[in-house]
Amino acid sequence: MKIIEEYNALFPREKAVRTAGACTIAEHEDTVNLTSSLREVTYTGVDSYLFPHLLPKKLSGSFQKLGIKKDSTYGALLKDCDGIFCVDREDAIHVYFCELKSSFSTQEIIKAKDQIIGSYLKVNNLLQLLQGYRSSKFVFHGIIVSYEASTENLAYLKTVTRQDERFVSMIYNERQYMMPTQKLEAFYQPIAYNELLFHYVPVPAGQLTYSFPFASL
Repeated sequence: MKIIEEYNALFPREKAVRTAGACTIAEHEDTVNLTSSLREVTYTGVDSYLFPHLLPKKLSGSFQKLGIKKDSTYGALLKDCDGIFCVDREDAIHVYFCELKSSFSTQEIIKAKDQIIGSYLKVNNLLQLLQGYRSSKFVFHGIIVSYEASTENLAYLKTVTRQDERFVSMIYNERQYMMPTQKLEAFYQPIAYNELLFHYVPVPAGQLTYSFPFASL
């Protein structure tokens, strides 16, 4: 893939690595309970390029030095997802930003959304440095993977009124949600965005690892 060749040439210490047949995203946080938390998700039936999982976190440091504050409107620039991979399709290059959560609560799903948005902003910024980059040839996705919602979670979703909580309700019910450019740019003005297509993948509670067909997204 030409764009990956350009990326690897420019950033040899953060190379994207080709995976054949499956792509695995793992949770790397030290605070995760190893015996009761979702640790790893594998997307099967896909050839991809996997970026280093620390890439977004390293980029966060640069924005922090530039004065971005965690509690500001632009605090998403300091947030990082668990993994990033891209897939070359006939229509475009599809880039997937993935976040794993060990519970389905509105707070955790909203946090995952923000971690994905922040990672997208930083990595897309890098890709735009490349000669082969054309925004029309890229499609960006966010994948939130979590343990299934409990009865209490589902009951609460029926009562939500805040905009960010409605996002949780929509992505749970539809399993997908296209977050439009206009909405993102209005909230994060003056930062430029592409559309982000969010996917939600539920995992049976208690499973430490989970595999599912990439084609089912």
